[in-house]
Amino acid sequence: MLTVKGRNLLAGMLVRTLFGYSVFDFILLSITLQTVFSITEIGIGALMAAYWVPAIILQFIVGYYADKIGFKKLVVAGTLTVALGSLIISQAFTFEIVLLGRFTTGVGAILFWTPGVVIVSNLYPKERLSLATSLIVLSYGIGTLAALLTVPVQESILGWRGIFFLTFIYGLIVAIIVQILTTDTPGSSHKPVNSVRVFKNKELFKIAIAQCLSMAAWTVFLTFFTRTLIFEKNVNPNIANLTVIVASLAGIIFALLGGYFSDKKSRKGLWIAVPLTLLSLTLGILPFSAGINLISDLFLSWFVGALVWIPQGPIWALPKIVEPDYPNTAMTLLVCLTGVTVTVFPLLFGGLTDLTGSFSYSYIMIALSVCLAAVISYRIRH
Repeated sequence: MLTVKGRNLLAGMLVRTLFGYSVFDFILLSITLQTVFSITEIGIGALMAAYWVPAIILQFIVGYYADKIGFKKLVVAGTLTVALGSLIISQAFTFEIVLLGRFTTGVGAILFWTPGVVIVSNLYPKERLSLATSLIVLSYGIGTLAALLTVPVQESILGWRGIFFLTFIYGLIVAIIVQILTTDTPGSSHKPVNSVRVFKNKELFKIAIAQCLSMAAWTVFLTFFTRTLIFEKNVNPNIANLTVIVASLAGIIFALLGGYFSDKKSRKGLWIAVPLTLLSLTLGILPFSAGINLISDLFLSWFVGALVWIPQGPIWALPKIVEPDYPNTAMTLLVCLTGVTVTVFPLLFGGLTDLTGSFSYSYIMIALSVCLAAVISYRIRH
């Protein structure tokens, strides 16, 4: 039988897999939805932003209640809400209803995002925490990869509405399993939070900037890279989708490696800064090399996936280390600021693309932003 550690870790991984699947089934079907509902590029950006707006509005409330009532209720409620959002989209007949469904799915994701990491942060010692958090983080990649491999086939058989209905069923099943597996630990409830102390922690803000801009780059890549290949480079859609499969596979592998090796080294900040430096260079050359041939597209996609996800284990382990008394609030701050960033950047990317008629300038904007995050990450002391 699994220990409490093992059961909670498995529950966290299942929830994060649902997270990745519910993000990416929508991204894969965005071109279909764009045609059905006559959506522009900035409209696609708005749909992506709607997923993250709840992170801005609700995250601090979620952090408070994670401390007050424990994480189990929030994680189960989150999975059920993600399922509800998918059900709404499956029944939508207007763009506004799709937007509502996407917002609802985002609410569900925010309910279990921070508690889904605290599931293990209260059980594992800090010298093993990066590996545990990386296993939860890489489960997001497993979810995206599962969507990439199954959604195109499902769409040809069931249609886009059927896919979102299946995600609804999947969410219900995960909620039941998490209810059975998860155990609230004594450390899941903390003393009243000293918010002033947390918000004055400069190390935490450096970590938050790294997370914000790396996730902004990943969100933009998932949303717009295949669209760049299809609409600007005239690449076959099935071939274009291979690039994201490769990026997701790289993310799974390198998130695990990043978490494992950052536990072995004391300077976790370097496991954030170095990959982000290389990521900024990769994103900088992306618009000039995209669509030349399949090999180069797959090679660049592999690098993007690896470089975004290597730092994720250290990023989610560090809040527990730099704010051991208030880890929920520390993680909440990361999620809230990330929500702001990944709401703004897809809108900026889509708007700039509509304005200029090209994706190139938007990729350069993302590359410069990630470069800034890398520079700041070199200053992380822990």
